[in-house]
Amino acid sequence: MMKLYLPPHRLVNLGLVLQYDKEVFKCELKEENFLTWNDRLLINRERARIMAKDDSYRQDSALENKIDQILQEIKKKNWKPLKEIEYAKNF
Repeated sequence: MMKLYLPPHRLVNLGLVLQYDKEVFKCELKEENFLTWNDRLLINRERARIMAKDDSYRQDSALENKIDQILQEIKKKNWKPLKEIEYAKNF
């Protein structure tokens, strides 16, 4: 049976950063993504650790600055993704 899972704030923010990078930078602006392939890999690695209840993973300062820049843009524009990430957990 599936129950509502309230994901940690950091997990939600990282998901939004990845979605914004894909939807806005690549689709709307017709530019290369702001995040590199390696940046996306590291963000997904952190997301996996958070989902495994391991919050010890830390990004380097350069990537953390990129994440913060994108989060500021998201808040400033009140941006919402085309499709929200659905978090579910089996109990």
